[in-house]
Parts: sequence; structure tokens; C-alpha cells
Amino acid sequence: QPAATRTRSALPKTSMPSSSFPVQRPSKHTPLNWNFPAKIGPRTGRQVTNLLLISERAPATGCIVECGVWRGGMSAAMADALPGRTHFLFDSFEGLPPPEEIDGQAALDFHRDENLRSFLRADQSFAEGAMRKSKAGKFQLIKGWFNETLPGLKISEPIAVLRLDGDWYESTMECLNTFYPQVMSGGIIILDDYFTYEGCSRAVHDYLSRHKTGDRIYQFRGVPYLIKPISN
Repeated sequence: QPAATRTRSALPKTSMPSSSFPVQRPSKHTPLNWNFPAKIGPRTGRQVTNLLLISERAPATGCIVECGVWRGGMSAAMADALPGRTHFLFDSFEGLPPPEEIDGQAALDFHRDENLRSFLRADQSFAEGAMRKSKAGKFQLIKGWFNETLPGLKISEPIAVLRLDGDWYESTMECLNTFYPQVMSGGIIILDDYFTYEGCSRAVHDYLSRHKTGDRIYQFRGVPYLIKPISN
């Protein structure tokens, strides 16, 4: 999703950690052969980095959950990067809810711009069309605000990749509360808005602190993510 203002954390860049978990290794298709840019649209470089990350680090089994789908370009690209998986895709398809003070000034400024707000509204049919053309094994789109669709929801299989693109504090916290416990050991949690909006980073910190997980936030070419440890 587009951002009005982008800030960077003072966290040092780290190399990708080693792992003893079975992971999905890149197929014979290199990134140059993947047709990602046409599917993703704007911000291609950052999104391709997401795809390189999951191709290298995703567990060899498990489903994909994405919270914040928009037109489904990123969802379809992830399905092509990890073919044959089951995908659960959550979005209001009505844009973003209003931010609160905890989300920071950049979020409040973003919300005042009607053009930006309108840009993020996309009919569900766009995402459905993109996923039908992808290599997903199967997929399910769940429409609605996160605080209405997520509480108490149980996914039918362990989550290998959880991609969070909900922007604000409450949205991010709803996603973590529901899905973090369902992420498999060695699973990846991508924090799309961690460096963009204060609300997202605060929600991540609050969740990890509240549950005393000890998780570390890694960066892969500027993309922030967590790896679910065995103990959690």
C-alpha cells in the first residue's frame, strides 16, 4: 500500500539468520524468470524482496496468510514463488479504517488525503482474478474489517508465511493476536509497515513484550520480519 511518509528505524541491518528448520529452497526459476513486476505494479523492488525472502526462508510446508491484500498482486506473486500452497487472504476491500493518535502523524496525514484513501479501495474481484491466474493450490478471500473477521478464527493448517500489511496499531495487533500463535516453528512473519507507521511498530513491540517471546526483528534487504522460534 502507498505511504505518505516513510521513516527508517535505527535498527542495524542484519544478515539473514541461519536456520535448522526445513525450508523452501528456490526452484530452478530465478527471480529474473518470475513474472512478478507485471502482477505487483508499483513498488516492485520492495515487493520482489519479499518474494526472495520467502523463497529462501519459508518452511517447506504450511499455508500462506496475508492480512491486507488490496488488488491481490502481492498475493498472486507469493503463490507463484511458493506454488501449490493454500492461501488465506484478509482485507476489508473498502480501504483503511481511520487511524488513531497511536499510529503517528504520518498516518493521520495520510488519512486526510482523500485521493490516497480512495486509491486503497479495491473491489474484491481484482484479488480473485489475480489469484485464479496464480499457482496457488487453493485460496480463500475473507472480506471484512480485521476486528470483525479475525477474533477466534482458526486456520486449518499451520502458517508458514504470515504477511502483515494492515498499517495501523489496532489492525496489526488484531493480526498478531489471531495468527502469531498459529505460525509454525520456523515460520516467517513479514512486517510490511514496520518502518512506515509508528502504530505498526508499536503493535509489534507491544505484542512481543506482552508475550515475552524473545523474538528478534530481522531485515532482509530492508524488509523487516520475524522467524517463529520453537519455544513460542
